[in-house]
Amino acid sequence: MIFTGQIKALTAASGTLLQGCDKIADLNSLGYNEYYSFSLRIYNDSGVPFGWRTARVTVNGREVEAWGSGRVESGQVTELDVSRKNMQSCLHLRVNVAVWYMDGREVHRERFLFTRDMSWSSVFELPSGLQIHRYNKTAKRRSPYISAWFIMPDDVRYTEYAIDFKADHVPEGTYCSLCDWLVDYSPLKRRYARVWTDSPHINAYAGFQRRGDGSRVSIMSFWDVFCRDYAGRQTRIRAKRVYPSYTAETDSFTGEGTGAHCFIPYGWEPKHWYRMYLKCATSPETGNTMAEQWVCDLETGQYTLLCRYDLGVPDVTFKSAAVFLENFMLEKAGDVRSMEVCNARYKDAKTKRWVSLTKAYIASNGGLPDYEGSYSFGAEGERFWMITSGVGGDWFGNGKGKKADTLAVKQD
Repeated sequence: MIFTGQIKALTAASGTLLQGCDKIADLNSLGYNEYYSFSLRIYNDSGVPFGWRTARVTVNGREVEAWGSGRVESGQVTELDVSRKNMQSCLHLRVNVAVWYMDGREVHRERFLFTRDMSWSSVFELPSGLQIHRYNKTAKRRSPYISAWFIMPDDVRYTEYAIDFKADHVPEGTYCSLCDWLVDYSPLKRRYARVWTDSPHINAYAGFQRRGDGSRVSIMSFWDVFCRDYAGRQTRIRAKRVYPSYTAETDSFTGEGTGAHCFIPYGWEPKHWYRMYLKCATSPETGNTMAEQWVCDLETGQYTLLCRYDLGVPDVTFKSAAVFLENFMLEKAGDVRSMEVCNARYKDAKTKRWVSLTKAYIASNGGLPDYEGSYSFGAEGERFWMITSGVGGDWFGNGKGKKADTLAVKQD
């Protein structure tokens, strides 16, 4: 017996097949009175009839459709399609795992990804290539910097974090930061008279960049932690990279304080959905907390460990979370850059449960003398989005640009 899972686009009135979409489907491609269906194709190659008393399908662990008895003759094909009504609970910008059962036994499972492309021209006045070229030749400031701080209780501490993202416009000099966060250094504060970092608002961040040479990399950074004991002696703790291994101290940074960071080659592509995953673990060698950064290509389902840091302190957790879109190369300030994020969530250190992040305070750090240009941001369906360019004059402060706001998205 050969079982094959697929997404099918059907007409609502007759159920006529419009197209098969294999594993990825764009929700915007549907026309009026059309819908997608998860479908199981059954080809009987056994030489004898194949039958079942009951069949059902779960999507992400929740049953969405059930069928009664059925039969497929030898050499024949039949399909089990999820109805339009029951598909409504599945149409999210996310990976869906569909599992089909017959008479209580799992017969097939499949991963599917739904996407919905943004219509950027409808939310942002896209500059022409000539306008961008002229601006970049004389740029004196970087384009607006958009940040989104997720709304979560102040007392929340977490040990894992995940977020899905896509960037359609990715010129050189783009940083898609997918989490900047604080590290809870309570264990140190119980031992020292004072504990601090050079950056009071964040202690770490992680995401993906397109560098000036066109390469695409991941980045993770940790600020140094300074401790002063009751005798006045000062200690500095720097996170140490333990994966990938390296021999030279080449991963330190200065300028915004001091700390450790690394750039790991990873060929992330524009217009492609990925998931970044952060995890706290305990080092078997030192007993300290380790921070791991992973990425998943949502179209293939492949996870890759990018880097791992020993934070130099045991029993620490993370708190707060934000994302931002940044232009870090002045000579590319005029270019358009964009980012979309969805399915942001964290694993509570106390309850061990995953919690969705559905609200965020979004603001532009635009405005003279540091930034200029145009921007837009918003929340649509399940995604937060942001887009910027140095061309134009909508920076916050002259009354034209969007004001900071708390926005919400839909999420299971």
